[in-house]
Amino acid sequence: MSLPYPILKELWEAGYAGKVIRVPVMNDKGMLKARADELLADVEELYEEKGTTFVFEKRGRSDFYRSFGVLRLCRRFHLDMNEAKRVRRRVYWRWFRWVRTSEEPKLKVADRFGVNGEGKERYLEVRRRIRVGEPMDGREPQELVRMAEESVRGVTWR
Repeated sequence: MSLPYPILKELWEAGYAGKVIRVPVMNDKGMLKARADELLADVEELYEEKGTTFVFEKRGRSDFYRSFGVLRLCRRFHLDMNEAKRVRRRVYWRWFRWVRTSEEPKLKVADRFGVNGEGKERYLEVRRRIRVGEPMDGREPQELVRMAEESVRGVTWR
């Protein structure tokens, strides 16, 4: 088998000239998990931006499936339709379990920090700032910051 010159050049420069290199077989399960983790990061951003959990809303699952359509996933990840459906289903159930076990108690506590959903919005803003690494200005309640840090540390897809 011959490799393109740019790859050969990098291998030569790295000291692999004349050596046998084994390339692992592409693992479908590992590839789909990587795609699912990438999609979960997008769901997390949407959650922080709009406050949509896709769990507690009346039509949560159907809204999730509409937001992350099969054809869009096929184009983005270069998957066939069945694989895209499997990834989407896996992402939804991982997201559902995480929101139910980890986020639901935090959202209930966050409601105490405001009225009419203002506490939830503050919590999600603090959480987003912690996730992207923005500094805190110290005006946020420490309990809210602690919960947001715990939430960011608790995700398994990063």
